[in-house]
Amino acid sequence: MAFQFPKQFRLKNKTEITRLFNEGKEIKVFPIKLLYLETSSCTKAVFSVPKRNFKHAVVRNRIKRQMREAFRLMQPLPINKPYLLFILYIGSKKPLFVNVAEALEKALNKVEKN
Repeated sequence: MAFQFPKQFRLKNKTEITRLFNEGKEIKVFPIKLLYLETSSCTKAVFSVPKRNFKHAVVRNRIKRQMREAFRLMQPLPINKPYLLFILYIGSKKPLFVNVAEALEKALNKVEKN
C-alpha cells in the first residue's frame, strides 16, 4: 500500500468545489464537518482547517495530515457511490488521530445512509 494521498483523489477543480458548496449536503460529526455531492467520476476529497481557530500553519497542516491519513487508511471507503467531499475540521483544540479517524468514519457512514 502506498503511503500517500494520490492526485486522483484530490479535489482541486474550482468549478467542482463551487458546485459542491452550492448544491452539496452537509453532515456534522464533531469535530468534522463534511460537505458531499454525488458525482459521476471517482471520489475526490479536499481537507481544510480554519485559520480562525488555529493561527499557526504548522498546527493546521498537522491536522490536515491526520485527516488525510485517516481517509487513506479507510480504503476501500465505506461509500459505494463516487462523491465530491469537502472535509472541514471544526474543533478548537488539537485533536488526537484516533478521534479524527472515528469522526471521519462516522461521517462517511452517514453519507452512505443518506
